Amino acid sequence: MSFYYQKKHRYEDAADICKKHYKKEEVQCEIRLKEKCRGDKNKGKMAVDFEYFVADPNVFTGNAPVALPAAETTIAAISFNDVQRRSEILLQALVHIVAAAAGDTVILRIRKFENGTQMLPASGELIYETPPIVLELGANQVAALHVDNDFFECEERVTYLLTATPGEDDVLTLARPITFTGTEFN
Repeated sequence: MSFYYQKKHRYEDAADICKKHYKKEEVQCEIRLKEKCRGDKNKGKMAVDFEYFVADPNVFTGNAPVALPAAETTIAAISFNDVQRRSEILLQALVHIVAAAAGDTVILRIRKFENGTQMLPASGELIYETPPIVLELGANQVAALHVDNDFFECEERVTYLLTATPGEDDVLTLARPITFTGTEFN
């Protein structure tokens, strides 16, 4: 073999090795990039707990609705145990209310109780309140949606109460279905 042939072959072999090494690095780089992208997606919050209150039976009871007193009244309650710091809890409520007259109003509120404090409807931290909702004559659907992200330390137990208050001199009755759910994200 000539020196020229050996020299040329060495460069070709080196180029092939370099190409193979580059491809291997390129593949590893793509894998790292995919892992990084997947990692970024997983950095979002994940649902870690789900609690719900559903009236039983949860079907429309037009025949026997429950009268809503004039004062703030608890409709539903849900509790979470061991809420982690920096958690977020998505609260959703759907209530059916029958109004005796068009123009009657109702206010929905969500109150929060932490670590076993006494749960009275008018006490507790008010975290959500609707403006007065004007109802039509007959059955109405009233919804509430709120995210509670006020967790700077771990909480042993957090309870949420969904309450309703009719307007002055309004005659309202609760009908089913009534649903109050909460999802904890961390």
